[in-house]
Amino acid sequence: MDHTMYEHVLQPIQIGPMKLKNRVSFTPVWPSFATGDGHVNRELMEWVRDIVKGGVACINIGCGCVNRNIPPVVTHLLRMSEESVVNEMMSLTDLAHMYQAKIGIELFAINFYAGSFEKRDEGKNVAVELDPTDLTKEQLKEIIEDFANAAERAKRCGFDSLVVHGAHGQLPGCFLSKVINRRTDEYCADTIENASRFTKELLAAIRKKIGNTMAIEYRINASDMVEGSPSLDDEIAFAREIEDKIDLLHVSRGLHAMQNLAPYMNQPLYYPHGINLEDAAKMKEKLQIRIPVIPLFNHDEENIRKTAEFCKELGDAVTMIQLLPYHNLGVMKYLRISDKPVAEATPPSEEYMQKLKGIMEEYGLNVSIH
Repeated sequence: MDHTMYEHVLQPIQIGPMKLKNRVSFTPVWPSFATGDGHVNRELMEWVRDIVKGGVACINIGCGCVNRNIPPVVTHLLRMSEESVVNEMMSLTDLAHMYQAKIGIELFAINFYAGSFEKRDEGKNVAVELDPTDLTKEQLKEIIEDFANAAERAKRCGFDSLVVHGAHGQLPGCFLSKVINRRTDEYCADTIENASRFTKELLAAIRKKIGNTMAIEYRINASDMVEGSPSLDDEIAFAREIEDKIDLLHVSRGLHAMQNLAPYMNQPLYYPHGINLEDAAKMKEKLQIRIPVIPLFNHDEENIRKTAEFCKELGDAVTMIQLLPYHNLGVMKYLRISDKPVAEATPPSEEYMQKLKGIMEEYGLNVSIH
């Protein structure tokens, strides 16, 4: 094996405001370790401990329900919609941090029905978590509020990042599919602008709640693997629409409701490895890099030069770098929700931001300040 292929795996990396000690991340899965009413239990704590002890840089906990009204049939899923989870969640995030690991929570809206994709037109047994065709605008507004409130709660719990699940037929992503989304209003799938509208509104609401204190990862399908579903070019165009609202794309494929597609979402050992790498590389070619410039954290010239060197190594994959200057607009809100002291940080001046922009441009990079 040529180990130079993986020379960066154990190197630190900056993802939005989150710095990882290496590039090994545990993707969101749900082991069903929670109490019946959706609270943290000892089994979940020990499951997380075993993973972070191994040296992973970030562990993402799957299936954090955001619904304000969770169906009674739903059990053993973490309820990010309830304030009662905060204290125990803090114990979970403290555990990860004790092992110098970061921890994220996946947010999704649970469905109210069961059924298969093939039986979609026979009744209300939809094949996606929530069918975008049937939702009223008031319901869409409520769902956005549920995601935003869950994100703010996750911030107070001590999570370092959020994973918004838009793959596998989940609500944000399925707006893009003409096979699933049959709306005729401004949320229809006829154009990328309309198809991405709900997701952009949802991500904007989340960012408004958490500011730049947490990384936002968006889980996206390169392919639904169903005839008539969005093409890779469609997905790339969609990713361009949301890239200024996220810090990381997580590329996957398949639909949960299609049993024959399950191995493509949860690959058995005998399946080919890295089945999404080629599509992920194509998405990466088209996207931009956003770098928050935070005093006392990454704003010094040496850090900026190392970041520029890394971006330069990526070659044509980097089309634009956006430098985002730190601001202290959220300090008063932070003081209202936390008794921890605020780090004394002064927003970088426009002159200093121009200096950092110039440093990165020395490496032949296309840089802007936002």
